[in-house]
Amino acid sequence: MGTTTAAYALPTGSETILVVAEQAELRALLEVSLGICGYRVLAAATGTRAWRLADKDGSPVSLLIGDRELQSLGGRGFAARLLARHPDLKFLLITSDPHTPAALDTVRPCLRQPFRPSTLVALVRRILDSSSRLEAPTSASASPSPSAELCAAPGACT
Repeated sequence: MGTTTAAYALPTGSETILVVAEQAELRALLEVSLGICGYRVLAAATGTRAWRLADKDGSPVSLLIGDRELQSLGGRGFAARLLARHPDLKFLLITSDPHTPAALDTVRPCLRQPFRPSTLVALVRRILDSSSRLEAPTSASASPSPSAELCAAPGACT
């Protein structure tokens, strides 16, 4: 008995996405998954390197994808500098921590590892197409952004 694989179209785009992920495997997965769908991906392991890449590239950055555990991002300072240069910048956080506090999950779109590349690409397109600009990553005490509904449900990442 043969098997049939249902084909479906992945959402595509041409926006520039800045990826900051400490783990080389995660960076590669993000780069390949998004690149195949037409996005321009600038990927770095540290915030400093990401800043240099975005600065050198010069094109508008539409989305910043970062892992929550990344310390070298510089937190709010890094996000504020990017927002100053790219005022329409949106954010997606990726976490591998199964104990991520629920308060963080409702603040902005997030994606919990492991995830399917198709889930990543669909969420990225949804974030980019959303009309509201998402708030920069801050602290767990921050109030929810208007686009928190991009997460699957309050208290749970996609």
